[in-house]
Amino acid sequence: MFPPDVVVVGAGFAGLSAAVRLASRGARVVVVEERRRLGGRATSFQDAVTGELVDNGQHAIFGCYHATFEFLRTIGALDDVRLEDRLEIEIVDRAGVNSCLRSTSLPPPLRVAVLPAVPTRPPTRTSSTWSSRPPATRRSTSSRRCAP
Repeated sequence: MFPPDVVVVGAGFAGLSAAVRLASRGARVVVVEERRRLGGRATSFQDAVTGELVDNGQHAIFGCYHATFEFLRTIGALDDVRLEDRLEIEIVDRAGVNSCLRSTSLPPPLRVAVLPAVPTRPPTRTSSTWSSRPPATRRSTSSRRCAP
């Protein structure tokens, strides 16, 4: 193994992006990650009870993330990203209250900066399994729309 010029600690988006950029400029880079997979918080996990693949929900990509899109283009993953014309995300809080985070018709970046999440349904506590929750809370690729 070669002696590295740079050691990048962490293989999340920032660490991987830094490593790719440094390597493209000729640096010998080693990336060190504690977990067995890459991606940091932008990941999914298999629910031990249901076996379902669950998005951890701690990430989002917006059209204004130019450096992120450049990184995805560089590593050949840009075609795997789908952007919605308007933001509309259904969420469920710990109390079981469903809310919808929607963008407005204001121009960017104001369309989401001024909108709080608005409750759409009363709390539901019929089951604690992921399969009982709306698909939009389980997978970021869901096309489900929030209730009116």
